[in-house]
Amino acid sequence: MISNEVARVAPFYHRTWQRVPDETKRDIYTTIYQYFDLVSFEDTSEWPGVQLGIQAECQRSYSARKSKYKSHYDTYEDVETAKNNPPDDFASEPERWIEIIDRLYQDPRYINQCEKNRQNRTKLRYTSYHGTQSYAQKRHMRLPGHTNPIEGFKSSHWKEDTGWVNETASLDHEKILAEARRMERDVGDLSPNDQIECMKNALGERRGHIKGVGHVVRKPTPEVSSGRQLTPREYWQQNVGNVIEENIAKRVEEQVQRNEQEFHRRVEEQVQRQVNQQLAQLQEEMRQQFNQQLEKITSTFKRKEQVINRQFRLLPGNRGDSSGRRDYRGDSSGSRDGSGSRDGSGDDEDDG
Repeated sequence: MISNEVARVAPFYHRTWQRVPDETKRDIYTTIYQYFDLVSFEDTSEWPGVQLGIQAECQRSYSARKSKYKSHYDTYEDVETAKNNPPDDFASEPERWIEIIDRLYQDPRYINQCEKNRQNRTKLRYTSYHGTQSYAQKRHMRLPGHTNPIEGFKSSHWKEDTGWVNETASLDHEKILAEARRMERDVGDLSPNDQIECMKNALGERRGHIKGVGHVVRKPTPEVSSGRQLTPREYWQQNVGNVIEENIAKRVEEQVQRNEQEFHRRVEEQVQRQVNQQLAQLQEEMRQQFNQQLEKITSTFKRKEQVINRQFRLLPGNRGDSSGRRDYRGDSSGSRDGSGSRDGSGDDEDDG
């Protein structure tokens, strides 16, 4: 995070991080305060170490990105082409890239210093893969392949896919192994001090600096080596780094919980929408089926009614009278008995 913030706000035309304006550094601090709980350290004895750690990380990021941008610049043969092809970090702000070229890469003093550095690098017997961390720092942190100087030399000058950086490094490694075998015959297993002595005998010493070991004190002991004062970067990694990791883990956990809640909410909404759609579809299907059944029943009823009416009109006695009723006539003095005859001698008369 600090590296990205340095890349976002820092002007990279300064020679070193110390020359970056304080206003820019305060902007970076403001962002760090937003992400990490640094207030709890301010009134403690650890606060100076925290500040040194932040400064060391900013300085490392500034230096690493400057080297990256310079390598990008060197890939182009002329200045104008380089200006028209900024790195990805400046794709949205090409004017920052042009400013670096004009104020730093085209500075005669900077060009002269780069040439001197290039000449000095040609004097190196071989390069190293140990990166920005020193040999002593890697041994102190007990990184894989750097628990002792002998194996640390191989880890810093040999890779599985490419092998040794050059033939000279391979020959020096053979010298180290030969010296280690000789000392093991004399003293047995090599102690940390014996390993440093082995590196010194095999590669030599120059003003308190041993190749493959780094700067050493006179007659170092395990107590002195393990009890040395931590560098600001080491202090940051071992103390503040734990707090940062806890804050990051807490933020990640909170984000995961929010994501889960949002996921469940969306799932519930989706399920509810599907249920509503299916329910509406079912209601529409039932309505259509009901209407169809009602139409069938109504049609059947009408057909039956028509059949009944036709059959009723065809009944005897209803053929001449559409009303289907019979009319009986007789005199006012007579009455009809149960046999269908009137009182008197006459026959029945049917007006029907």
